[in-house]
Amino acid sequence: KKKQWYMAGYPVCRDSWAFMLGVGKHRLSRCRHTFQGRDGRSLTCRGGPAAPPSVKSASVTNFLIHLYWTAAESMPTAILSKTTDKTSDDALREELLQRLIDCKLMVATTQIAFNQSPSRLALRELPHGCWSNVYLLYAAHCRAKQECPASKSTFFSVSLAWRCCLRFHKKTQHSLCAVCSRLKMLIRNSKDLKSHAEYSDRLLTHYSQTLQDRQIYWCARDRARLHGDILVLIIDSYDKAKVCLPRFPFQRTPKKPIYDRIRRTTMTLTGCIVHGVGVFLYLADEGMGTGANWTLEVAMRSIDRAYGILQAKNAPFPAECWIQGDNAVKEVRNSYTGRWASLMCQAGFF
Repeated sequence: KKKQWYMAGYPVCRDSWAFMLGVGKHRLSRCRHTFQGRDGRSLTCRGGPAAPPSVKSASVTNFLIHLYWTAAESMPTAILSKTTDKTSDDALREELLQRLIDCKLMVATTQIAFNQSPSRLALRELPHGCWSNVYLLYAAHCRAKQECPASKSTFFSVSLAWRCCLRFHKKTQHSLCAVCSRLKMLIRNSKDLKSHAEYSDRLLTHYSQTLQDRQIYWCARDRARLHGDILVLIIDSYDKAKVCLPRFPFQRTPKKPIYDRIRRTTMTLTGCIVHGVGVFLYLADEGMGTGANWTLEVAMRSIDRAYGILQAKNAPFPAECWIQGDNAVKEVRNSYTGRWASLMCQAGFF
């Protein structure tokens, strides 16, 4: 049967809707034809009958629910709730028990509406844009369904409740790489529209792939913080030009001959973040080599410090290790890192 009825955003048929309400099918149809989905207070408004704000708000809510479960991307960067850190374990158990009791006492319609509440949904991110663009998308969605869209004020008032679980991510967190520079050069030098569109599509695909790679790392990072069954390390070094001594204002050398003859001391500052454990900083002087051996030394010392911290907390040491670094020969793109990883696996550490 045709599903022309909507219950909290879910399409249902007339028989199922009448069964859940506890009334007959014919009585439900008579009520629908009598009121035509409108509030009686709006039947005598100026300019003829119009749909009440509740119907328009429901239209916007259904669209946002559909947008949340289809176009929005899962981002486990802020999956922890604000009450978890400030509430004790006993209070959380009481809250969980109360929710379980409430769920058992709710009817089906209330249960669906309760589960779709924006305050109970996890945080997800939409592509880069703003809520004005979402309103245009909502208006096109209504036009495609041959419905009249809600006004801008109604849309933005309803969207306020959804901004706790829907937000827009930044344009990109990916810095310029060789692939980006090459594709952008081809876009600037394209002669016709076809080649311009092809290179633009390849650039957007490259951005999508980099975002997916970052999402995989974000998932592993969140898993290490919440469950502690994986050890996630990210290693990166500071720019050497920023750690010179003495350091001039605005990182500019004064234009005097005496400063050109001075050889300033450079150091290497490397940071390693072990998610869920701590942040460790390492400093190397000018004469020390900072190649693959330095990266492995930083990783080993950080793992050793993390093992000591977890042992002091009586927490189990993870059996999996994830090392995130730059795609460079100095960091992880070398044979030494692969040999070290295979040796750690053969020794039974991971």
